Amino acid sequence: MKKIKIGILYGGKSAEHEVSLQSAKNIFDALDREKYEPVLIGIDKSGTWFLSQHKNLLNETAGLTRFPVDSTGTPVTLLPEHGIAPADVHTLDSVPAVDVIFPILHGPFGEDGTVQGMLK
Repeated sequence: MKKIKIGILYGGKSAEHEVSLQSAKNIFDALDREKYEPVLIGIDKSGTWFLSQHKNLLNETAGLTRFPVDSTGTPVTLLPEHGIAPADVHTLDSVPAVDVIFPILHGPFGEDGTVQGMLK
């Protein structure tokens, strides 16, 4: 059975950034790995999106005062007709395709429909 690749989009510029980290961790932990393959997409507090190379990164969120987005990961963006893509669009094959994106963002740009509209 082919696993569904779920992009978990978390973090962001909101004051509720740390709440988003905990929510993403809860979802990441609850996913049935036999059916779903999570792809972590973190947004740092400045708004830069990163593809995390560390599947266990969200397991390190006990101290949520430190931002656990892997800023050494591949910077990514959204492209129409492609979805998540590396910020350097000349390397499109370096980012895994996702079947669906689960935006776990709180506050402005998260709960106001901005990101959902962009994903649509």
